[in-house]
Amino acid sequence: MTEQTQQQPFWHRLNLPAPGTHIDRDAYRALPSVPFHMEWHAGTVIYPNWNEISMSPSPSSQHQRLVVRLLQVLAGLIPDGDLLTAPMDLYLSGRIVQPDVFWVAPGTACIDRGTFYEGPPALIVEVLSPTNTANDRVTKFDLYEQNGVSEYWMANPAERYLEVYTLSDSTYQRLGAFRGQTFTSPALSAPIDTAHLLK
Repeated sequence: MTEQTQQQPFWHRLNLPAPGTHIDRDAYRALPSVPFHMEWHAGTVIYPNWNEISMSPSPSSQHQRLVVRLLQVLAGLIPDGDLLTAPMDLYLSGRIVQPDVFWVAPGTACIDRGTFYEGPPALIVEVLSPTNTANDRVTKFDLYEQNGVSEYWMANPAERYLEVYTLSDSTYQRLGAFRGQTFTSPALSAPIDTAHLLK
């Protein structure tokens, strides 16, 4: 790789649209598969973990360690259904997102379409980072609430807390922010030890 190529943004090197590019859904679906987060929000391409300093589309090692712990913990608690992680596409109300972790409980409205899932899963977990906090706290929060995702967790690996919202009468209610505590997840009907999860 030449020095000039290394200086190019990752989307240019990979023949992907620049962040904020407006394309239609068919054009987005025709893009090559990539091993990192790439989302489509109402016509706009977004790279949630894009780091402007390093020009990398990849999440941090801290982010990835937490995703792996989440998968391990949830796999031990969930008796059935599908437990998935990014970059699996999830279609909700004309948007395509890639939650860090999501659980599709049997009998829910979330349908496996082979190359993507469509409809609200029972649980979504997003791991916060400086580059995606507003997206997770505002844009995705509203999207998940409006589409009936039963439970939404936002995990902060830097500050080691887990913020939990549950759906009640089509509106998210804050169950709490937990740091070093155990809480019972309504969606899972199981206790979650945040001290172990966010160690």
